[in-house]
Amino acid sequence: MTSAGALFNISVISGFAAVVAATTAFQTMAGSTVNLPIHPILIVVVAIVILVALTSSPPAGMTIILPILASALLAGGSAANAGILTPEMIHRVATIASVSFETLPFNGMIVIILSMTKLSHKEGYMPMFLILCILPLIAAIVAALIYIVAPSLS
Repeated sequence: MTSAGALFNISVISGFAAVVAATTAFQTMAGSTVNLPIHPILIVVVAIVILVALTSSPPAGMTIILPILASALLAGGSAANAGILTPEMIHRVATIASVSFETLPFNGMIVIILSMTKLSHKEGYMPMFLILCILPLIAAIVAALIYIVAPSLS
């Protein structure tokens, strides 16, 4: 019975992510994110965090936004950003940032863990949020700052 409930919860959330990704508002938000007036590597962090938070799935968020980021931020994109980023930089920072907001309260894993431990979101989510969302976000920002200060490390 627990397995069926877990499968159902994850299926609902995956369907939600697919619907969100298909909306015009989502496409507009993704496109406008690359035009933020900040360093291009920080745009990668912001875009990945937003899309992973919306889809609750790092692979889905990265699949949607990485082609947009690659065309907009690499040498073939904006002249202002040409030569600043490498594909390696984008990949590393995006990978670190992608695990930051995948575990929001509506994530299947969170729902399953809290239901199995018989805890409400109010009782059990805050420690999970700090460890699974905030610490990876800090790590992504630190990685981005390292590339800003020392871009030759890519």
